[in-house]
Amino acid sequence: VDEFGHEETPVRECYFVDHTAPTMEKIVGWPKAPMGDTGLDWYVTTATDIELTCLDEGDHPSHGETIYWNSTKWNGTDWVEMDSGSVEDTSYMFNFEGVSKHKLEWYCEDAVGKRGDTDVEYFDVDEEAPVITSNSTSDDLGCNPEIVPPLFKADDNCAGEIDLEASTEGPMNDGCNYTQTWTATY
Repeated sequence: VDEFGHEETPVRECYFVDHTAPTMEKIVGWPKAPMGDTGLDWYVTTATDIELTCLDEGDHPSHGETIYWNSTKWNGTDWVEMDSGSVEDTSYMFNFEGVSKHKLEWYCEDAVGKRGDTDVEYFDVDEEAPVITSNSTSDDLGCNPEIVPPLFKADDNCAGEIDLEASTEGPMNDGCNYTQTWTATY
């Protein structure tokens, strides 16, 4: 209020503080297979979608999410950069190009610079189907067949030779004509 009784309209300003980094998630599409104890994370193909998402949530999010990534490829002696960049969005989807081992490093950041931890995963991009072999034969089983499971093996260009377990629903017969089907899945 001034000397003449003029009163200014009150102005209120609220300030919110974003204390948290965005939530990060990586979705590895299909086809994929976990790599077990190999030191790598996933077997994938060039058709496997990899989606990176970044959401700034919480009580007072600042939004403005940016996803940063770096993809490298193993050349037999060293990791060589394949693709890197950033996108101002809440998701980014891509596929690995070429058959090789790949390393993906990524993180996201919000508008006020709150950054998630860098996530690192290793992928083996494989386009070659395994070859499954068996020692089974197509013989006449006779009237009283002895059930001996055949040995199945898979030879995979990435995982090497793998012993497979065979399963069957048992012999089927029409009189003394017995048949039996064995299945091994890799």
